[in-house]
This record gives sequence, C-alpha cells and structure tokens, in this order.
Amino acid sequence: MRSQIISQIPRMSFWSFFGLMMLLLASDAHAGSHAMGGASSGLPAGHPGMGQSETVEGKVLEVIDAGNYTYLQIETSTGQEWAAVPKSKVTVGEKVTVTNGTQMGAFTSPSLGRQFQDIIFGVLLAKPLASSSKGSENLEISHAGPAATEALTAPLKKAEGADAMTIAELHEKKDALGGKTVVIRGKVTKFNDGILNRNWLHIEDGTGSREAGTSDLTITTQQTTEVGEILVVRGTVRLDQDFGAGYRYAVLVEEATLEPTAK
Repeated sequence: MRSQIISQIPRMSFWSFFGLMMLLLASDAHAGSHAMGGASSGLPAGHPGMGQSETVEGKVLEVIDAGNYTYLQIETSTGQEWAAVPKSKVTVGEKVTVTNGTQMGAFTSPSLGRQFQDIIFGVLLAKPLASSSKGSENLEISHAGPAATEALTAPLKKAEGADAMTIAELHEKKDALGGKTVVIRGKVTKFNDGILNRNWLHIEDGTGSREAGTSDLTITTQQTTEVGEILVVRGTVRLDQDFGAGYRYAVLVEEATLEPTAK
C-alpha cells in the first residue's frame, strides 16, 4: 500500500505530498509504539493536534537520516528542539526553518530505536530562486545554494536528432512542447538528490538570457551526476508545475535519462 502511495508523489502538488507524508508518519508512529513497547506515539490528551501548524527555526546541531526521514536537532531562540522532515540534504551548522509542522509527544522511531519526548513533523521551508521575466518562480529544492562552476564561454554543440534543441529554443517554444520529448546537451550547474522521490539538476548550454530566465533548465531524473559534467538529457517537457506556497516551474523536463558526453 505504501509503495503504491509513494509512486504517485511526482504527480501530486507539494501540499498533497505533505498530507500523505503526515499519514505515513502517523502510521509509523502507531507501529513504533507497539514494536518498541514504548509510550503511545499518538497525539496525547491536550495536544495541539493535526489542525494547528508548528514552525521551528534555528541552527542545526545534529542530523540523523533514518529511512525516508531526516531527524534534526535544532537550536532555537527558546531552546533545543527535535524535528523530522522527508529525507533531505542538511548539514550541521546550517540555519533551517521547518514549517507546517505537527507536534507529537512520546514518539518512538522504530528505525532509530529511540523515543523522543517531543518532536515536530514538518517540511523544510524551500528557498525561491530569482524570478523570470514572466513572473514565474523556480523552487530551490534544498538549502545547498548555487554550486560553483565555470561559466560557459561559448554555446555547447547542439544535441543531435529530431527532438534536439537548445535551452533557449525550449523556452521559446515551450507552449507547444508540453508532454513531448526533448533532447538537450547541457552543463550541470546544480545537483540535489533524493528530493520528492527523484533527483534534481540544473543545466545550461550557453544559450538564452539570464535576465529573461531562459538560460537555465531544471531536470528531474532517477540517475545521478556531478556539477560541471556535460550531459545529453532526454526527457518529457512539463509546463506550469505547481509545488504550492506560490512556487512553480513554468517549464520542467522530467523523467530524464542522462548520458555523459564530450563538449
């Protein structure tokens, strides 16, 4: 059942995904209380409950990855708190905000084999990238920030084949390309793995305009890569992908295959 639910995540909005994660966490909590023999992992009497939202903000003191979740000990303005979010890349010392959280008391994690007196289950607040000239915003999937890579001094050689195009051409013709396959050669400028059940990368090919937001393309894939690598990307164009909270991609290439190639 859980694998069937998770397989649908890429098709869902951000907030629908979050709602499902809360259901899965509640299921884990119930299972954990019986498996570990600890106190009940449900919401105790007098608890704020699922209808109210908690926010935790501060510096990360400890990071523990377990299963599909990342547990964070956070130094806040009022003391130390634990939070759990869908598995994310977070480093000690980083400043984070966990939002849309639900507090649970006496929660036992079966995967960690430990009990938390109080813990907040939520999601990391995402950071928006610069808006394009059309007012759409890209969602920065992690807090890693732009990766350092040398700028292209000249446009890359265009990929070959009937579906090949440059990034500038894709932005220019995007309205007619929704649901269609494209092939693009580009240089990886950013890579984040394991977010929303897929990996994310940005590529550039030396075409388009940074000011107009047409020089960069966001890709999702199940493969891995490294910043600075030159790839031929083949994937399906998706338009106006909305992740909620006002963040959306005007154009996104999903379910991509990555083939390393020479310049």
